[in-house]
Amino acid sequence: YIPANAANTLDIWGVQVEAGSVATPFTTATGTLAGELAACQRYYQVLTRNNFVTTGQAYSTSAAACGFIFPVEMRGTPTISLAAVGSGAGQMTFVQSAAGIPPTLGALAAENINKCGFRLTQSSATSAFAAGNATLLYCENADVYRASAEL
Repeated sequence: YIPANAANTLDIWGVQVEAGSVATPFTTATGTLAGELAACQRYYQVLTRNNFVTTGQAYSTSAAACGFIFPVEMRGTPTISLAAVGSGAGQMTFVQSAAGIPPTLGALAAENINKCGFRLTQSSATSAFAAGNATLLYCENADVYRASAEL
């Protein structure tokens, strides 16, 4: 019994509803598990790492950048959430030329975001980098990014 004035929600997942009196085998939209994963990744992706993630380049003594290409093109331009800047658990930063954590970390930002990827920048890292040199993005057990292109 549900009272007439009660607000109720019913969530159903993982069922296949068909018209008729004969049940058919369960099918997926794409036919394979890999295809289902790719279809889901068009809406939401997470990259989690612990240690070095990728290479980048310092474009000044206080800023560095790297690019990320999504494994599957997203359905629309996603919203990007980044790990916090830092060197502790759940954080990430570019390392300076001497392979150390910059003394002043600055800020991280996702730029040039599109359905295929984005550029990650770290700016205001005071005298941390050698302009033009390669650098590494270091992550301490965190979600490097979360990309959401939900409806």
